[in-house]
Amino acid sequence: MLGVHAELELTFSTDTGSTRYIANWAAAAQDSLIFKDERIEFLRTGQNHPQDKSPGAGHTESKVSEIVQSAGDQTARIALQLLRGCRLFHFHDTSAEAESRHYCPVEMNRFLLPNAGNLAAMLYLFEKQHPTTFRRITSAANQMIPAFHSFLLEPSRLNNSQIMLRWFQVGSDYEFGPHQLSDGSIRFLALAALFLQPPDFMPLLIAIDEPELGLHPAALEVLAGMVKSASKHCQVILATQSSTLLDHFDADDILVANSNEGATTFNRLSETQLDEWPDEYSLGEIREKNVVGGGPYG
Repeated sequence: MLGVHAELELTFSTDTGSTRYIANWAAAAQDSLIFKDERIEFLRTGQNHPQDKSPGAGHTESKVSEIVQSAGDQTARIALQLLRGCRLFHFHDTSAEAESRHYCPVEMNRFLLPNAGNLAAMLYLFEKQHPTTFRRITSAANQMIPAFHSFLLEPSRLNNSQIMLRWFQVGSDYEFGPHQLSDGSIRFLALAALFLQPPDFMPLLIAIDEPELGLHPAALEVLAGMVKSASKHCQVILATQSSTLLDHFDADDILVANSNEGATTFNRLSETQLDEWPDEYSLGEIREKNVVGGGPYG
């Protein structure tokens, strides 16, 4: 890893100003990374010089929380709150061992876990305290899962501190369990819970990799609608290779990732590039022709 380094800069705009978190890493022994620099800056609206705080260099884990605990620094406190408000979700594991297919604690309902392992607990909370949200999620499930009729969300009678995702099929009173949902169905339910949850539950930023995996192509239009709804309340970042999903967004919504001399670059779609194509071509079709990049050929 000799010579390897990485840099990160995040800027958060608030009502009182902007907060920047800056981190630089360098290669160290045993294939590890250490901080060359970690710094927090806060520039108050109307001022020219930011307040900054740095815990120094040489550490392997972020020290932002240590600054907050030891010094009570307000700039660090704000940065920590903003960073904790950025959550990465990954719903790929829908195997028999996936947490979303098993019991989880009823009280595990402060926020949806990155792997949707507490999906049943969150849906149970929505049913009891946020009925509008619960109806929207149920409606989305009715629309995209043909056999699905309704949820059956109750704590276990043998252990009322645990709950599992149960449901009814159309035209039947037989109680189905999560192991009787297809991979795509349980992913869709997790996505619906994530993007349709009440605004107060949403993190500041939602990032999710390849949300289209396992979904029927018809579900991608519904997914795009849910994403657009959620984006009114928080920042949403999707990483996708699906041309079909791209077709449901505008060019201004899309950044194209390309490999360039060992680094990944992100560029917005060029209006000039798109203007050269007739209107009957969709964004997905243009992308498949490798006109805008983002493909295996650079």
